[in-house]
Amino acid sequence: MSKQTRSRSRPPRQSAQADQPTAIDPIKADHPVLRLQSLVGNQATQRVLQREGWSFSPVKPDIGLDPNSPGSFRNQYLKPRQRVELFLNSQTASLKQSPKKLLELVGLVRQGVPDAAEIGTAELQDIITSWAQPNAVAIQSPTSAQATPEEAGAAAASGLSLGVSPQVSKDDKGQVKVALRGSVEMLKKALKLEFEMTETPKLGFEIGAGDFKLGASMDQESWEFKLEYGEVEIPQLSNMSDMIYTSERALHEAISSSVTATLNSGQRPPQTEINAKVETAVGEKVQKIRQSVSAAKEGGAAKGTGFTIKLGLKGPTPGATHDDPTEAATTATINLVIPF
Repeated sequence: MSKQTRSRSRPPRQSAQADQPTAIDPIKADHPVLRLQSLVGNQATQRVLQREGWSFSPVKPDIGLDPNSPGSFRNQYLKPRQRVELFLNSQTASLKQSPKKLLELVGLVRQGVPDAAEIGTAELQDIITSWAQPNAVAIQSPTSAQATPEEAGAAAASGLSLGVSPQVSKDDKGQVKVALRGSVEMLKKALKLEFEMTETPKLGFEIGAGDFKLGASMDQESWEFKLEYGEVEIPQLSNMSDMIYTSERALHEAISSSVTATLNSGQRPPQTEINAKVETAVGEKVQKIRQSVSAAKEGGAAKGTGFTIKLGLKGPTPGATHDDPTEAATTATINLVIPF
């Protein structure tokens, strides 16, 4: 009898483990909510999701999560590819009504999904085409085998995460020129950086192979990417997109790494250390630019002096108060050339 009494006085086994993590199906182990559930338990997961307006079932934790809602709690844990697919899901209705060409979709994704900056053009095209078929979304075919200057401009613009309209021209010798321009303020907002330039910067490059040329530049007010080629040899449109994509990444990394290595470091590191950090961040992309330009001209080696980074920067000192103007701002200078 005493044993039975002690047994009745014990808390039920189920309530003692009510907030223990639920076992996870290995097939669904990649699900962000399931990962959270395994770490903090059912009740904590439910409270967090309810704050986001989600319903939650510990038995079927993936039920009740809207798969087409960018920016919600669930999507903070998604991989870049999953974010792209989620964004495309949110555009399904409009894309069915107004089909687009593949590179137009690439541009749409680059501007709508910041994490797409981590994905190259070829991979992004594969993601889009793989998504389109099961979702019954048609992708327009090119109008002709020979790309028009306007299509070249659109292809170049699709490589940018900052949405701008291309400026396209063609001279009497058949040389096509594409320019993409935007403001430095737009760039600062995209990079989420706070800084001023204390002098006119020299930032960018020029590289070419035969009659094909690619360049980038930035002054205190604006940035520009330019592309030029002859009418006889037109590079593949996807290659043009990828060249601009890599060039934009190189420009952004040059600025963000310079600011991080100087203004945001909290101290003034040696110039050699600053230059090394910037070169490490930008170097791989500079070599990809050279390779892509070489590939644009069959049998032609790309030639260019290198990626020039000459910046005078001024920005807030981390942790400093604005009471002392001598401590409220940090200035720094970057001056180096990363060879192709």
